[in-house]
Amino acid sequence: MEECGQECIDEWRRGIALASKDVIDWVKENGGEILIKLIGIDDLKKCLSKRDVGSCLWTLLDVATIVLAVGKLPAVEKAVSRVASGIAKFFEESAEGKRIVEKYRELLEKLKKGEKTPTCPVKPRAAISSAPPAMAAGGWDDYCTYKLPVELRGRIPSLDVRSIEKIRQYHFPGGQFSVSSKGLFKDTITNSDPHKILDKGLSDAAEFVRNKDGYFEKTFKCTGVGYSSTVKGGNPADFVTVVIETGGGVVTMFPV
Repeated sequence: MEECGQECIDEWRRGIALASKDVIDWVKENGGEILIKLIGIDDLKKCLSKRDVGSCLWTLLDVATIVLAVGKLPAVEKAVSRVASGIAKFFEESAEGKRIVEKYRELLEKLKKGEKTPTCPVKPRAAISSAPPAMAAGGWDDYCTYKLPVELRGRIPSLDVRSIEKIRQYHFPGGQFSVSSKGLFKDTITNSDPHKILDKGLSDAAEFVRNKDGYFEKTFKCTGVGYSSTVKGGNPADFVTVVIETGGGVVTMFPV
């Protein structure tokens, strides 16, 4: 800890602040209290975990409900727009906060046991939506070894609840949008496993390249997690491709 001093303390405090923020409090702060009144907290939370938050909200906000709230339509439209456009950033920051807190808890445990601490304790790790089980006896891979495009400028690729839901829809057996041209993960893959696979990919020596859509893409060695596309035979896959946007979010990830 003496290697980073106040910097570690500041990051810890930032992590606590981000991780402790409640999504409903965030909705209220962003003008969404009217949505809570019209939809209810339980249904609102379900919508916030969906890929298309706006469509989900409007499905619940049927015309009859809005008509009952005479004169409230402009406020409803504004609330839906603000919540739908900002919720992804909230989840990313919340995930980052949880990961920071987990990082320092691991660090404190090592200090209590008298173990050597990492040489770059304040360098950020891949953010996750909740702290999953350790990858192995040694815990998560050392985030100091991540090999990222210089264009990311310190933004660490992250997975959140919606990222994993999207991967399940496109790259798991029976997924709503799965296609024969893309590989599929095994149906035994849990929601913790994509974090482990991403961690492995970020540390892999393979280089990221820009794809035709302008995203960063890397294919890395990762066996036993899925199968190649059916057009390529649907055989056990030896590699996984991860696609990352310029902001650091994971666009998709699939076996090849």
